[in-house]
Amino acid sequence: MRRPVVSATPASTTSTQTARKARGAVTISENKCNSIILEDLLTKNINETDPVASKRAIHKAAQEQVNDAVIDIICSDAGFTYIVSTSEYCEAQKEKVICFIYKKP
Repeated sequence: MRRPVVSATPASTTSTQTARKARGAVTISENKCNSIILEDLLTKNINETDPVASKRAIHKAAQEQVNDAVIDIICSDAGFTYIVSTSEYCEAQKEKVICFIYKKP
């Protein structure tokens, strides 16, 4: 079971990422996402200005699309840190909103 210990830092703090990031595009770091299904949920449902609306939209989509899974979602418009023991996870950012989603073991 993987235990990612990572810090969700807004991409705007990294000048290289900022230069390459298209406005409104979702940024996903390879080392912070190991599930195509969870990545798809984030990519399609992050609201670029509202972390609460993002969290609710992602949760609703997860309930409809992911069978027999308990999924937790964290969204913020500021950086955050977390420690999670899980095998499937994904973190993504769109503009100011960063979301992290994972399947509970």
